[in-house]
Amino acid sequence: MSNEVLKISNLVKKYDNSDRVILNNLDLTINDEDFLCILGPSGCGKSTLIRCIAGFEDYEGSIKVDGQPVVKPGPDRIMVFQDFNQLFPWKTVLKNITYALKVNGMKDKAEREQKAKKYLEKVNLVQYANYYPHQLSGGMKQRVVIAMALACNPSLLLADEPTSALDVTIQAQVLEMIKSLQDEFQTAMLLITHDLGVVAEVCSTVGIMYAGEIVEYSAVEEFFENTVHPYSQGLIAAIPRLDENVKRLNVIPGMMPDPMDLPSGCKFHTRCPYATELCKTCVPSMREVSPGHAVKCHMIDSIPKFSRG
Repeated sequence: MSNEVLKISNLVKKYDNSDRVILNNLDLTINDEDFLCILGPSGCGKSTLIRCIAGFEDYEGSIKVDGQPVVKPGPDRIMVFQDFNQLFPWKTVLKNITYALKVNGMKDKAEREQKAKKYLEKVNLVQYANYYPHQLSGGMKQRVVIAMALACNPSLLLADEPTSALDVTIQAQVLEMIKSLQDEFQTAMLLITHDLGVVAEVCSTVGIMYAGEIVEYSAVEEFFENTVHPYSQGLIAAIPRLDENVKRLNVIPGMMPDPMDLPSGCKFHTRCPYATELCKTCVPSMREVSPGHAVKCHMIDSIPKFSRG
């Protein structure tokens, strides 16, 4: 039976000294062994969400990890950033990891070195243990950071677009390694991305985020087979197909609203082809359309079944 690792209830995050909302009454649950991807456009609140979970931001509402409220950063949550600044440039690869283990309470030096080498082997970098960060490529440094994070045995691993600074080939290698390690150690993981290919490749569950809210939540297979929310459908429809010869790619009309001036009602109604007066005035609630598949939309029963054709 799965155990609840992360529980978020009614999470609200506002801009400093303002009533403008970045995250709006957001609810989210992650169980052990879950690999959740949060996907959405730039400015929708993805990175703010993960920073709140990590304990880097003040917030309203409730965030609990292993049943304990999040009030500051802690060893139960380790975060992997977009860049590689988590490595100390004056320490070797091995000493970066052993230092992290020491900070997290492992007192025995020999035990720290043994564990650090074990995790370097997991990411195929043990031969670089005595190298310094500047001697490594970007992909190698990110693998060291991931090894360091997993060595600390967190309940929840947080990753904010960890491959965005890498070239495409290296991205694929790092993502494959992350998935393999997550499968091996069964660590709950939350990964932020804007790439549907990443969602399809490595994640077990996906949450689609728009204007500070999660608008669709589902197992990955169910999401791609039965995409419901109009924004999610627009994302899928925009993916180019190799078997089609088109002059113009599909796009979602309009622009994401200004976070400082969000529309009333459903935040997507200004771009939605199915919007009604109800959508313009009333915030929709999350509704389950099938077991484990929930959608935040008034028009669920009226939206045509989506197909790529």
